[in-house]
This record gives sequence, C-alpha cells and structure tokens, in this order.
Amino acid sequence: MFIRQQDKRNELTLQMLERVGIKFFVLFLFILMFDPLWSGFLVFIDIIFELFHLVFEFFEYSLEVLVEHAFDANRHHGEIIVVNGVIAILLYGLFRLYRATPRLYIQFKHFFRTIWLSYLERKSAYWRSLSLDQKSLLILSYFIGIFSLAFAFVL
Repeated sequence: MFIRQQDKRNELTLQMLERVGIKFFVLFLFILMFDPLWSGFLVFIDIIFELFHLVFEFFEYSLEVLVEHAFDANRHHGEIIVVNGVIAILLYGLFRLYRATPRLYIQFKHFFRTIWLSYLERKSAYWRSLSLDQKSLLILSYFIGIFSLAFAFVL
C-alpha cells in the first residue's frame, strides 16, 4: 500500500493511481474531520498546559517551604524571594535567547532549505522517471481528485 520513495520509480500505473486516490481520500477525510481534529488538538494542548502548571506549582511550593525554613521567613517573604528568583532566571533565559536568535535563524534556514531542495530533487527525479503515459495519467488523476473535492464541498 505505502510505497517508499525509491520504489516509486518501479511502481505500476495502477499502483500509482491507487496511491493518488488514497491521498485524495485521506485529504477528503481530513477536511471532513477538521473541526473535531482541531478541537482534540486544543484539548490536548490544554491538558499539557494544565500538567505543566501543576508541576510548576509543585516546585514553587517546594521552594517556598525550603526558603521559609532556610531563612526563617514567613510565607509572604518566601513567595517574594521565589518570584524574584524565577523572574531573574526568566530574564537570563530571554537574554540568552536574544543572543542566540541570529545563529538559530541561520541554522533553521539552512536546515529547511536543505530539506526543501532534497524534496524537490526527489520529486523531479520521480517525474523524469515516468513515461509520457504515466505523466498524463498522473496529471489527470490529480485533476479528477481536485475537482472531486471541489465538487463535494462546494455543492
């Protein structure tokens, strides 16, 4: 069913049409289920944030208790010391991020450019390996898929 990139050059015309049909079927299902998928993703992100908040509260409370016992302070002074420490750590992290941003931008740009050029090379090599009949069938199957999606969702 799923064909590796190097095996695509040896696939039969029927396998190619089946692969394109499966792509459009998956796209059709994704469009139909976009709202439930988006809601599920947002619920997942909300759960992750809630868990992160609980872990943060646990560490914050532990630090407050530790500061209260270590410095013989009351609850309010412990909270102030912990909050000031967290702010100092956050500002230091933001400063380091600010300093590293140009280097990270260049690395990400190079990384994504390499991936994009590799993708283009694979696709162009695959296109060059197809016969004229396969190219015309591939173009026709993509047109049929696009117009089927447009017909299904517009009407």
